[in-house]
Amino acid sequence: MTTVCSVIEEKYYYLHQSPIRINPMIGPYPTILDDWGAKNTYKMVIKSQWSRLFTPIILHSGIIHLLGNLAIQLDACARYERQWGLPIYASIYTFSGVSGCLFSALLKPGVLGVGGSGAIMGILGARISEGLVKYYDEAGGIDDLETNIVSLAVVLGMSFVPFVDWPAHVGGAVAGFVVGSIRFANTTLFGRYGCKAFSTVAGLLLFLAFDFMFGALFFIDLEPYEYLADTCQYLTDIFENAGRSFVCGCYETRLKDLWYWLYDTNDVTGSDPYQ
Repeated sequence: MTTVCSVIEEKYYYLHQSPIRINPMIGPYPTILDDWGAKNTYKMVIKSQWSRLFTPIILHSGIIHLLGNLAIQLDACARYERQWGLPIYASIYTFSGVSGCLFSALLKPGVLGVGGSGAIMGILGARISEGLVKYYDEAGGIDDLETNIVSLAVVLGMSFVPFVDWPAHVGGAVAGFVVGSIRFANTTLFGRYGCKAFSTVAGLLLFLAFDFMFGALFFIDLEPYEYLADTCQYLTDIFENAGRSFVCGCYETRLKDLWYWLYDTNDVTGSDPYQ
């Protein structure tokens, strides 16, 4: 995780940070986030870029956003990974992140967003459900509930900064809580007697909800959001209307230079891989 974060920060510095007036989280221009795979419902549905259900999970709007998530991951999330094991942790993390992206695509289809915190919310939601289930069998089973609530409050507080999706946070937390209820209900005495039926019903409802959200994307009227097809022009118009200058061409050039460098292409003036 440390290596991944170092690479992300290195890319931030390579592409240059945007001015604070544009991205107060000390991060890149929003066009760069879109090029890297930020949630863009128009491109997901119209251009079939379904990878954008996953890429926002590892994206952050800036250094402040990244450090805030790292603080939670290295403390609470690392502890839960050791307790549950990597397979359970990774499955909850990924499913919560994707569910958060789906929820965000439905509620905020007209804006860009990164939902790296949605998966973390899912982990915290799963831990709360585990604590509530084990409360019936273990004394002090919810002793660390206060820590989880504080962590949730920190992440929720970051839900309303630019380019961060609050629906992704809420959707991730709900998905994590439900998955945690299903997974941990059968690990306790109470689960053997009282929670198996709940687990079955909750699993069915979760599947139906996930299927509904995925299918509902095809019925969204995206015509009013065609501006997301060209985020550079869209953001330029927004900042100019607000009396601020915004030029993204030079930063797109840097991103293309990085593309050619990664694929060992000597001719940086050749064909454009984005066309």
